[in-house]
Amino acid sequence: MQLLRTPGLPGWGFLLLGVVLVLTGVLPAGAARDVGARTWPILLFLVLAAVAAELLDEIGLFDVITHRAARWARGRVPVLFALHVAICTACTVLLSLDTTAVMLTPLAVSVARELAVEVLPFAFATLWLANTASLLLPVSNLTNLLAHERLHLGALDFAGLMWRPQLVALVATVVVVLLLHGRALRGRFALPSEPASHDGRAVAVAGVATMVFTALVLAGVVPWLAALAMLVLLVPARSLSGPGTLARLPRIVPWATTALALGLFLVVGSVVARDPGGLLSGVSDRVAGHPVLLGAAGGVAGNLVNNLPAYLALEPAATSPALSAALLVGTNAASVVLPWGSLATLLWLQACRRRGVAVPLRQVVGGGALLAVLVVTGSAFVLGGVG
Repeated sequence: MQLLRTPGLPGWGFLLLGVVLVLTGVLPAGAARDVGARTWPILLFLVLAAVAAELLDEIGLFDVITHRAARWARGRVPVLFALHVAICTACTVLLSLDTTAVMLTPLAVSVARELAVEVLPFAFATLWLANTASLLLPVSNLTNLLAHERLHLGALDFAGLMWRPQLVALVATVVVVLLLHGRALRGRFALPSEPASHDGRAVAVAGVATMVFTALVLAGVVPWLAALAMLVLLVPARSLSGPGTLARLPRIVPWATTALALGLFLVVGSVVARDPGGLLSGVSDRVAGHPVLLGAAGGVAGNLVNNLPAYLALEPAATSPALSAALLVGTNAASVVLPWGSLATLLWLQACRRRGVAVPLRQVVGGGALLAVLVVTGSAFVLGGVG
């Protein structure tokens, strides 16, 4: 399994376009340096976190946790679903939305089939929680890292700002899944078999590495340094079950996705640099000061062009912590209607198709639209008292 593997051409194509914009002066050199200075820590975190998540999967941490949850449920489907929600939420909050989409989707499908329960409720819960649970910490989403850097908030202060909309988003997600698939989440199942054999020492170290990463993030350590510390622990742990881990690391790096992210940063920087007082400024002026409108604009733009450029384009309108939170709600949790609104959604679709899961597009769009409306409106309400 490869984390964040997207087709090479779009990623490298966007990077090439960004480079051309710099070389031709469409993105002035000074603005390009500003983009680089702001985004290199985010891109470095993306690479380190992606490699660490891949090693966690190879060690078997996700497999062990998922099968243990199935045993803890003791044959009760509603309890299994509640535990799955908790696992997806924790994975997204602590390790990022793309980790949830890529690592937990195959496990959700395989465990559901093994237990002879409906696959789609668990698959859709994984998809939507990968997006809606990505509000709480800076490391949960790349857009959070951008906002975190702009607001100059520590991780705990960021969580203090975002915990209300995060709670709204989680409740809304569970409500939508139950509305669409509640009947399939009743009854009982037979206890699962033991998971595949994993090195117990490596799994234990992987768990410790994850806790160390979380503690460092909460303590205010720069996210990419926290990810590097986790990786330093994981490489020898992975080597316990087979040599050659260090030599494989360059092949695990999500080069195309990193190129895509950098290309998007450069392209959006060019648009912003060439649009003083233009269309983007007009939109920003109309939604500034209104959390509902800003969240809705972020969701619409995110679904149309992807959440990362949507956040960058609308960031000037987020003139207060509450408005920054509303924008993150729109770009993170409401960009779930169209498949390209979030990279996590595209990765989820790939994972489902590889395992023969038929995903009705109408449920992706219809359920995502309902979820987006609930999250944006509910979050705007709870953010009313935030400065």
